[in-house]
Amino acid sequence: MTDIFLEDRPSSKQGCLRLILMAVAIMLVGWLVIKGCSGKANAVDEDKDSQVEDGLPVDKGGTRTQAGAAKQTNPAVRPGPDRSGPLLADAKRFIEQRDLQHARNKGFAALELAARADDRRQVEDFLGKLHIEMLFNPVPMEEKVDYTIKSGDIIGKLARTYKTTSELITKGNDIRDPRRIRVDDHLRIFSGTFKLLIDKSSNTLLVTLNDRFFKRYRVGTGEFDKTPTGTFKVKDRIVEPDWWQPNGQKIPYGDPEHLIGTRWIGLDIRGYGIHGIRKDLRDTIGKQESAGCIRMLNSDVEELYTYIPTGAEVIIQD
Repeated sequence: MTDIFLEDRPSSKQGCLRLILMAVAIMLVGWLVIKGCSGKANAVDEDKDSQVEDGLPVDKGGTRTQAGAAKQTNPAVRPGPDRSGPLLADAKRFIEQRDLQHARNKGFAALELAARADDRRQVEDFLGKLHIEMLFNPVPMEEKVDYTIKSGDIIGKLARTYKTTSELITKGNDIRDPRRIRVDDHLRIFSGTFKLLIDKSSNTLLVTLNDRFFKRYRVGTGEFDKTPTGTFKVKDRIVEPDWWQPNGQKIPYGDPEHLIGTRWIGLDIRGYGIHGIRKDLRDTIGKQESAGCIRMLNSDVEELYTYIPTGAEVIIQD
């Protein structure tokens, strides 16, 4: 029995070989652990060397990392509505202080961060009302220039020079009689560029000023896709226009059958324009029910008429 147990035990040489292999294995495992820790340390160092720019990771050279660039360009990754709310509240506080320019700046910042449609509508409504107040009153505005009346000046000539409307110069400077302006009087004259974008699918008219949001209106457009699409210009502007029926019959302003309201802003495509409506057609605003023209409430088209000059660009899209 004893001899059998002795034969099952490893020899002394086999024992030494096993000890050597175990030592080598332990050394190899130790080296791998040290290497892994070194890699983690380098990764930590690289993170420390990177920076954050506008909330996006940036490498040492100032270039946005791939993850940061993806976040910036992905339209699905947008700030939440809670980030626009405080800015809009700040803007309203500036209104109370009659600091309209700072209110406008805060409004633009809020518009950039408004992610949901409801939040965006609130900010647009705020900015639209503020812009009209700044435009129609003699208050400072970055798109206005200060002007001193010279001998020979008339309102119409100044409007053509600055590519605006006589109505806006008159209203924006509280001029009661435009025929009576005096030399050396001071005016604030608007000198920016308005553009109109009419979207048939949403039945809205967006006004931009120097390519920034100005105001949005609800409109009515043509049934059966009758409103043309393309880029046009304002050709003529008429107060209390007559209406010409499709058969060529003239319906004078004030006639019970008159359809197109108090203002006409004609486009450089025959027979099409932006106009008001009779009171009984108010429900057509927001719908596609016209013969092809763009319908607005009379109060809205009168406001638009005041500041949109001849030659302004009008884009109509589906």
